[in-house]
Amino acid sequence: MSKNLSLASVIVSYENVEEALHLEAALSKQGVQEILLVDNGSRSEKLDRLRSGLSGTRSRVLALPENLGFGHAVNLGVRSLGPSSHVLICNPDINVGQNFINE
Repeated sequence: MSKNLSLASVIVSYENVEEALHLEAALSKQGVQEILLVDNGSRSEKLDRLRSGLSGTRSRVLALPENLGFGHAVNLGVRSLGPSSHVLICNPDINVGQNFINE
């Protein structure tokens, strides 16, 4: 990634913890500067697992009290990010290649 660019990511998750954590780890390895997992009202045990499973030091969870829908969760997530030049919006079930960010 260019030195002039900064990339943050919002991952919206509902009850799919393992997929969300897999994606978070992959994006973290590729140098995404900030990763926000927006939990869209999952049960408390799933939310606890999501919080405890983060691998990146710049990753965090925004827990919503109920499922507000994908679009609303994305908007809340983007507003909660720090400054960045680009934002990658993701469903947790996507797979990213090893050079996804650089391509």
